[in-house]
Amino acid sequence: QLEASLDLLNRLIERYPNESAFYISRANLFLAKGNRPAAKADFDKAVLVDPNNYSAFRERGSFFRNSSSPDLARIDYDKAISLLNEEIKKNPQNAPLEVDRAEIMEQNGNIQGALNEYENYLKIWPLNYSVLRKTGQIYSSMKRWPQAIDAFSTIIDNFPEDAKTFLSRGLAFQQSGNLQEALNDFNKAVQLNPDEYAYYYFRSTIRNKMGDNAGCKSDLKTSASLLKDQSTKRKLDKEEQDLLSLIQKQLNNDTGKQ
Repeated sequence: QLEASLDLLNRLIERYPNESAFYISRANLFLAKGNRPAAKADFDKAVLVDPNNYSAFRERGSFFRNSSSPDLARIDYDKAISLLNEEIKKNPQNAPLEVDRAEIMEQNGNIQGALNEYENYLKIWPLNYSVLRKTGQIYSSMKRWPQAIDAFSTIIDNFPEDAKTFLSRGLAFQQSGNLQEALNDFNKAVQLNPDEYAYYYFRSTIRNKMGDNAGCKSDLKTSASLLKDQSTKRKLDKEEQDLLSLIQKQLNNDTGKQ
């Protein structure tokens, strides 16, 4: 209900014209409607009315980054980090501020800096789910598979019903060459969430490498079936459409070979 939300925000801004959060929210609504000039104007207004709000600079930085303006994004991200540094000095026990700073570093391309922040955070709060996931994902992006596996394993040890993390760890095992452990994790992901098409697709790749052609084909068919079922309820995004086309091509090639 974008129009109803927009009307509410217009009234809030009229009553509270110096509240930057309302401009940020309205800017994101404009983005959802495809009105980028109006979104840009609101991000600018958020920064103007509250120049000490790191969130305003962070949000505008993300807007610039997504608008292919990396130099402008970097300026805003740097300003957000600078403001956050001051906030952290005033509130050294406010752990979420440190996570915010790490996330902005990551958005700004300082991956190692973000990783250092996350690792320091985990020394004090070792079981924070979101920080563990971010750490595992960064390790994966660096192809540091043992460290990624350790991070995902910590999540699994404490959140054993999290199918998504079994997938993440399975992919790390696959990249490290441990196909059996990867298969075990994909099996667990499928068991926990049997309606997720991606889990069957990734398991098919492992089964193919392990010579289980029948299992590979079965998983491809299931993945395609789940995607087609989704397409009757909503429009598939480009990534899903591409995957469905790839699966159908693989199945057709397999049939041709037979």
